[in-house]
Amino acid sequence: MSAIIESHLDTQVISYAFRDNWDQPIASCVISSIVANEFLLVQSDELSQANWYIPTPSKARFLGYSLFGFHLRDHPFQRQSADSIKMDFSNEFPTIIEYNNFSLANAINNGLTGLFAAATRHLDKTRRKMLIKRFRFIVDSGLTCIPLNQGDVSTAFDLLQQFRRTHNLKANFRNSWNDLLILSSAMNAGCNLITEDNELSRFVSELSGGSISECEQFVQIHFSHCNRKEQRASLESKGYINLGWRVQFYREQNSKAT
Repeated sequence: MSAIIESHLDTQVISYAFRDNWDQPIASCVISSIVANEFLLVQSDELSQANWYIPTPSKARFLGYSLFGFHLRDHPFQRQSADSIKMDFSNEFPTIIEYNNFSLANAINNGLTGLFAAATRHLDKTRRKMLIKRFRFIVDSGLTCIPLNQGDVSTAFDLLQQFRRTHNLKANFRNSWNDLLILSSAMNAGCNLITEDNELSRFVSELSGGSISECEQFVQIHFSHCNRKEQRASLESKGYINLGWRVQFYREQNSKAT
């Protein structure tokens, strides 16, 4: 595989690296907040909840944490302290609320292990220990976590419109939606995406704006900002721009982001 400098990594790659089954350097690589949420088991089976919540910086300071992770509080945070993204599909698919998009990226990028440990304090000892080990792995590896933005979700909406016309969605819709959010984040950044998802790579090969190289069970999808413009034009020309689906970003619960 060619160099992966500044590449986006998906959840499978991070899992391989965590288990020492990945021999490429990842210190200069990026993960989206969706990858962080998957790897750190934020996402709940209940699509309007999360397994745990981590507060935004302003809420963390209010509740007794500085950016240096000074610990003054020893019980879990509530959803009102976290940021969220509400993604509505006009009843075509289940509405999804994604928590900790901004706040978890902030904790990772600032190495706030104490804050993360407090947020997961209510979990059973074995799971909490495992999650803290995973969090420290991300921080110690030098990975940068990038929160989703409005453009990433809008692009994922467009990709979903095309994907479902030519490919089968996974039995759990959220798994397919996560894949497309990860893809759109890399695409909009004009970065490579390293993935083990063969169906996702086949889908990309059908679109203008991405090329693929293979190595063993992984593929590297190559994007550029120029390619992204071509991809957007391709989606628009095919009528895949959706007018009914909506996304709302909340920096804190009940406080809509501008």
